[in-house]
Amino acid sequence: MALPVRDHRVEILAQGIVLQAVVRTVKRVSDLINETDEFLTLHDVLVRKYGDPEDAAEAHTGGLIDRSSIELMSEIVMQEGPTETTAVPGLHIPKVPYRVRLYTTNYEVDADFHVAREVDIDTSILMFKGRFIPLTRALIASTSQARPAERLQRGFLLVNRSQLNYFGPTAMAPPVEI
Repeated sequence: MALPVRDHRVEILAQGIVLQAVVRTVKRVSDLINETDEFLTLHDVLVRKYGDPEDAAEAHTGGLIDRSSIELMSEIVMQEGPTETTAVPGLHIPKVPYRVRLYTTNYEVDADFHVAREVDIDTSILMFKGRFIPLTRALIASTSQARPAERLQRGFLLVNRSQLNYFGPTAMAPPVEI
């Protein structure tokens, strides 16, 4: 039985712009963004310059964004309750959250990076194979003096590895299996 295609509302912070859009997939958003295609297809797009008010956004029925231009991406939860994914049941690796700080060209992020118990954080980030690094409990601030000092909070965040200027642990969170 095939999984149904689902709409996921996402927020994308790229260089100088903020997009809110829908991506359609049977996969998890983190799996979709890590695909090898150069462009990500977007639907029902709202685009604005970073720092502009939300009511200044332009509406588009669809568009494309080059994955390499995405600095940060988060999913905007549209509904409550369980959702189906393509994850394999019973394949759970216990992980420990580490508090990390990272910088891209335009953003500073404090968040939790989840590492397998048997692996240290430095080895984990070096071994990470995805293009986008998943983080939780993220606090985001602009590093640009030309932009407002708006701070964003996101429960789940994906960071483009190619946009990283720095990534390092700040303190280890209490070891809690997730």
